[in-house]
Amino acid sequence: MHAVHARVKYQESVLKEYKKHAENRTIPKRLKSMKSYPKMQSPEAQKRVNEAYHQVECTVLDQAIQEIEKNLAAHKEQDQSLLQQRQSERQVLEGKKEKTPRISHHTRVKIELVELQKKYDKFCAKLDTFSKSSENKDILHTGEEGDLDVFGEPLEEDEELENTDDEDNDDEGEDEDKDDETLHTPCYLKNNCLDEDIEQNPQWAGAVLDELFAIVKEKATTQDLCEIRRQVTKYIDEIETCDSNVGEHSTFHQLYRDMMTAFLAYVAYLQLKYRAV
Repeated sequence: MHAVHARVKYQESVLKEYKKHAENRTIPKRLKSMKSYPKMQSPEAQKRVNEAYHQVECTVLDQAIQEIEKNLAAHKEQDQSLLQQRQSERQVLEGKKEKTPRISHHTRVKIELVELQKKYDKFCAKLDTFSKSSENKDILHTGEEGDLDVFGEPLEEDEELENTDDEDNDDEGEDEDKDDETLHTPCYLKNNCLDEDIEQNPQWAGAVLDELFAIVKEKATTQDLCEIRRQVTKYIDEIETCDSNVGEHSTFHQLYRDMMTAFLAYVAYLQLKYRAV
């Protein structure tokens, strides 16, 4: 009960802190994915990346507030039910105390001794009666009442106990070794320069993003996410460098750069959402 109550108090304080940050459009330190956003060569690219990261952090903050509110309601209900249960148990105990007062161990032992003394006196009285009457001298062993114990009560026959040993014949299964799935870096991220035929096949950008999302959703670990984020950041910079050398901004490059920036924000979202609550 105390643990549940403490959890409720902690979640209330965290919820209050998160709501204050949400009103000010700031992000708590515990939800920050990194100390600073990725550095871009172009100011425009840096601005877009900063906005994308901030938007992701705000989304994670809103989801964290909703999750905490949901958990807080469940914990409050559990805390209230435990409190009512404890109060009802206390009332029942108080009612029992009124009906049957508590007996100390010393008093209980005295009562047992008195009962034993009564049985002993009863046994002595029977023994005197049997000794005075020769007709009943064998009743202690073969009378109608049967054998008696030291307190004058019939003896019970001992029963032989048979011990049975259970044998366990469970077969031990052999564990099969499973190979760990490793992240395969896409071919387009292994190249240090842009593909010359990239503009001749605009659908290639969509295929690239589909492959990235599939890898992240199915196989990527925390280390893989960091590597993908580093490579995508480097790739965006290469696009910027390519456009700067040519002296003009390609429409396809602009579209592809925006798509990569959105994916970069998605990777940051995956890294943050499990650290929110």
